Amino acid sequence: MNPKNKPQNCIVCTGGGTAGHVFPHQALFDHPSISLRKVYIGSLEGPEKQWMQHWEYYGISSGKLRRYKSFYHLIDPFFVILGFLQSLRILFKIKPQLVFSKGGYVSAPVVWAAWCLRIPIVIHESDRTLALTTRLTAPFATQILITFPDTKTPYPQKTQCLGLPLREELFLKDPNLIKTTQKPLLCILGGSLGALGINKKIHEILPQLLEKMDILHIVGKGKETPHSEKGYTQKAFLESKEMAALFQKADIILTRGGATALFECATAKIPMVIVPLGNKASRGDQLINAEYFQNKGWGKILSEEDSAEQWIKTILEVLENRNQIIESFKDGPSLEVNHRIRSYLETYF
Repeated sequence: MNPKNKPQNCIVCTGGGTAGHVFPHQALFDHPSISLRKVYIGSLEGPEKQWMQHWEYYGISSGKLRRYKSFYHLIDPFFVILGFLQSLRILFKIKPQLVFSKGGYVSAPVVWAAWCLRIPIVIHESDRTLALTTRLTAPFATQILITFPDTKTPYPQKTQCLGLPLREELFLKDPNLIKTTQKPLLCILGGSLGALGINKKIHEILPQLLEKMDILHIVGKGKETPHSEKGYTQKAFLESKEMAALFQKADIILTRGGATALFECATAKIPMVIVPLGNKASRGDQLINAEYFQNKGWGKILSEEDSAEQWIKTILEVLENRNQIIESFKDGPSLEVNHRIRSYLETYF
């Protein structure tokens, strides 16, 4: 075959529902060294459709894997079956060399379809414990990549710890995007899921915190409130360039316990106050992630149920011990993870 007519190598990525299921694909494959045909299979109307619009995108039907009682339990299986059939059709047409899954309920039918077509499958788990979708797709995977070295899987023979891929543009240096005064800067990543609990607590203790620091508060879209306090700034959302500036300027960060946010802060070497979602709002994965980071000395854990006094005390304690915490990041995560995972995935092409 003439090399000019040789079909281009193709990877299909899948995942959705939250940024943690989508942005790692960008970190790995939106890179100048990648010359693959990049195809994304996500939900019909999920946020991944907007985030991955610069890729070749296919939307499929997907039933949500719910842990709570709901009428939708009756119809979700039909959406899953439909998504599976749609995935079969898409994958048969595309004939990729690899399917790479980051989880989220939309990825399960894609993985199952790839297994039926004998396409190699690599799944990646961000959290310290396996999510439900990972547990349902792991038996069909060629390889399972994990982020935390102590994560347990039922298939150790095909499990490898390579870390969590992060978007490299978040760590570019540009000191001019966010202006601050001489006070330390606390950044609060309220964000999307579970933002209201953090926002409410911060507004309760805002006067005491502003005596010691300036605050940049990411409250989430549609959650902005009127404010006039000096030193306090609200934003609904930060673009990548603004986040890069934040990582350069912030003295400490208060965040939820999602793996992506935690590893981004640790890679930027910023001390953390971690407020994980509890068992009532999630499967408890954020608390388990947060315990790992606290044990490493990279931050302190708070609960939404803790008193206002405890919140103030913990935030000030992390600020006071900032230099010591930064020292502990010497053996922390780095962007070398991206190179390791790319090098591994190249073996499939």
